[in-house]
Amino acid sequence: MKYKIDNVKNYKGTKGWLCGQFFPDDSIQKNTDLEVKYDTLEPSDTYPPHYHPHGTEVCIVIKGKLKWRLDGKEFILSDGDFIFLKNNVTEAILEVYEPTITVSIRTPSIPNNKINKDEK
Repeated sequence: MKYKIDNVKNYKGTKGWLCGQFFPDDSIQKNTDLEVKYDTLEPSDTYPPHYHPHGTEVCIVIKGKLKWRLDGKEFILSDGDFIFLKNNVTEAILEVYEPTITVSIRTPSIPNNKINKDEK
């Protein structure tokens, strides 16, 4: 298969992940170079502090408003804002103010590249 047309609504079971190393070997979406996630966040959602020891990530706020912490500094992001992250940056989503849609792209896609961090 050289292409696939689908809809992000069909990926709730993968928590919004559209491609990455974690897809089955026979899937067109199996990719060790790239991870892509379409995320829908509600006001009750948060993401605990974590970092990625390898790679680069960009997170784009398509619609909505939320508070993100990066290495201890807090930022309010809304429509069109994006974050560009190198490896080892501790990130957390602290508060979602309204329904929010984000797209995240990370490279490369390697196993065990997310380390949860206890931030005090």
